[in-house]
Amino acid sequence: MIAPQQHVVGVEAGESELDHLLENWDASQGETFSSVIRYCLEMEVMTLEEFRNEFAVAPGSVRRWAKGLSQPLPMFQQGIVTYLRERLRS
Repeated sequence: MIAPQQHVVGVEAGESELDHLLENWDASQGETFSSVIRYCLEMEVMTLEEFRNEFAVAPGSVRRWAKGLSQPLPMFQQGIVTYLRERLRS
C-alpha cells in the first residue's frame, strides 16, 4: 500500500503522486483505486464530507474503499477518478 509520504516509483519530477495514481488507475486493479482514495483523504484533497456530498455515499463506504475492504462498481470508480482528475486540473 502506498503511504502519502512515500515517493511513488516512476513519478516524474514535478508530477504529484496523486497525478501519477490517477493517470495509472485501472478499474481492474482495486489496490490502485484504494490508493487513490486513501491519498485523497490523507492529503486532504477531499474530506469524507466532500465525498458524501459529491457522490451521495456514506462516509463509512469511503473509509472501506480507502482501506481496500470494498470498492464501488467499476463504472462508479471511473466517475470518481474522472472527477478527481478534473478537480486537480482546476
